[in-house]
Amino acid sequence: MRTRPTLSEHLEASTSPALAGLIGLLARTLLGVGEVVRTGPLAVARGRSGETNPTGDVIHRLDLVAHADVSRALRESQLVGCFASEEEEGLLHGASTTTGPYCVVFDPLDGSNNLDSNGPVASIFGVFERVTPAGTPCSMADVLRPGTDLVAAGYAVFSASTQFVFSTGDGVEVFTLDDMGELRSSGAGLEVPDPGRRIFSVNDGRAHTWAPRVRGYVDTLREGGYTARYVGTMAADVHRLMRHGGIYMHPANEMARARRGKLRLLFEAIPLGYLLELAGGVATDGESPILQVRPGTLHQQVPVVFGSTGEVARFMDFTRS
Repeated sequence: MRTRPTLSEHLEASTSPALAGLIGLLARTLLGVGEVVRTGPLAVARGRSGETNPTGDVIHRLDLVAHADVSRALRESQLVGCFASEEEEGLLHGASTTTGPYCVVFDPLDGSNNLDSNGPVASIFGVFERVTPAGTPCSMADVLRPGTDLVAAGYAVFSASTQFVFSTGDGVEVFTLDDMGELRSSGAGLEVPDPGRRIFSVNDGRAHTWAPRVRGYVDTLREGGYTARYVGTMAADVHRLMRHGGIYMHPANEMARARRGKLRLLFEAIPLGYLLELAGGVATDGESPILQVRPGTLHQQVPVVFGSTGEVARFMDFTRS
């Protein structure tokens, strides 16, 4: 195992020094988040905070700790012009807002409702190159962009092992935390099998809110011998999808005043969709490619249908027929 490349060795050989520096910073910071998650049950930083985030979800204390830790690292980096978090209403500026070449969006702790039951949780990020001219402060224009503009994205998943998964546009790499505190290559990168395992992942406790054809499609999966697997941490569910294939869905709520999804386009759907497509899968909102959807606001929510190529094609055929 010690002969496998470390993350820093891989980055040095595969990308620019600036982007390697930023991804290395994010990896180190997220490993710190993982340590807080690991020891959370022994600390006061557990349970709900009593606050809600900009989309109305209850914030856990560890959400706030993770948000603060990642924000601090980005704010102090010379590589970051601005950043945005799922837990913060507006755009945040770093010390280098007029010169930092990159802008970062992140979900500090995906799946925090799983914390009290010791389920898997994750941290998700996406990286854009700034489009505002150097010498001027960053603006919303730097982050309200489609996923096709990403230069990197990734996540750290904290479960039976801690894994750091990322891409800079050429394949999806997986690094695992070893017993010396080093991230080392886990071997082959992620590639979505097609056909893969007959797995569907969806919270069907919300089936009464879906469109009739979506309910009908899920019924065909059950009748067709598919197995249901749903963690409730999007990054963990998509991680399994990239390993084994199948389909992951969070359909639109047709009973809402305006048809909308639950998941955040910028902080969850775009970074994970970017990784999924680079691994050979398909990421849509049920109608259009996720990576072509331009966010109108930081906290815009969308439905998602992610999966193996064949599985998403069958979903589209069924729900459009």
